[in-house]
Amino acid sequence: MRLYKHLIILSLVLPNILTMKAQDLSKHQWENRILVLMIDQETDIYQKQMKFLQDHEDGLKDRKLLVYTARANQLSIGLKEKNTIPDSSIYNNYKKNNGNFEMILIGLDGSVKERYKAVTKPDDIFKTIDKMPMRRAEMRRDKGW
Repeated sequence: MRLYKHLIILSLVLPNILTMKAQDLSKHQWENRILVLMIDQETDIYQKQMKFLQDHEDGLKDRKLLVYTARANQLSIGLKEKNTIPDSSIYNNYKKNNGNFEMILIGLDGSVKERYKAVTKPDDIFKTIDKMPMRRAEMRRDKGW
């Protein structure tokens, strides 16, 4: 009887554990834009990019832009990297550049809008976003046009 209870509990908990492990960016579709920094190792380039982004949190928030850091075997969510989980799916699915640093911008529709191979100033990222039709509609709506 005890084994039976444990099997039932395991069958209820295991699917949740497995889905928590692999991140799916599609859950953000139509809600958030995503900036994924893909790195093989933490370097000055990565630190500089994160500092730029941290200094522009208001601009990120205004543009509904979430930041992920994807490594070969783990994923961090946010600018402070507090939420780190073992995961390689985003890195494996999106990494195209053979270099140590690559950053991609994913739009509200879930498609890749831009790829960056070097440190990029947030204002340049914001200009790319602000040209997008959905962002332009957001800005008009926010101004009451």
